[in-house]
Amino acid sequence: MTYVLLGIVILITIANFTLLFRVKKNKRIAAQKYQELMGGLRDRTIKVMKKHRLHFDRTYPLVADNDEGFLFCLDTNHRMAAFTDQRKVKIFPYRDILSSTIEVEDSDDNPKFYERVRLVIGLAQHSQGIVIELGHKRTRRTGIMGRFVLETAHQMDKVLQEVIESNAHPESTQDTSQAAEASYGDTDEE
Repeated sequence: MTYVLLGIVILITIANFTLLFRVKKNKRIAAQKYQELMGGLRDRTIKVMKKHRLHFDRTYPLVADNDEGFLFCLDTNHRMAAFTDQRKVKIFPYRDILSSTIEVEDSDDNPKFYERVRLVIGLAQHSQGIVIELGHKRTRRTGIMGRFVLETAHQMDKVLQEVIESNAHPESTQDTSQAAEASYGDTDEE
């Protein structure tokens, strides 16, 4: 009987070590994948930033459930913003940000699930604005991925609401007015 219990303890110990090494490996792979995803976006944004003599002092990386990355940056000194996705870098003044809404498409058969989650940023110069698809597939709202996507959308919405609120009380500096007068728009850098 003692040998059987000893054998079970040894098997459980081996299983725990195997699980521990597997979890560490998965975390390392996920971190490496994240760095690769954000590294390309960051490099392209920095190139455009230097071209327009901006300094983005606040950056917000966003990752969708399909491993697509987005980067939203703010230059609080010149009151400029940048949005980078896989295709382009878009630079625009704070004053062009008119609204921010989170659109959650509920599942027809079960309200505990959603089908899609989008963050829509309304811009003055663009009729459609910026649509950031964070949730692409049916997901349980209270699951790990569902909570992650919804929290990411709400955190970014909060940042955008602060920018919109700051538009009501802009600081008047010479740099701000000069930067606001500049025409930026879409900047394709690839």
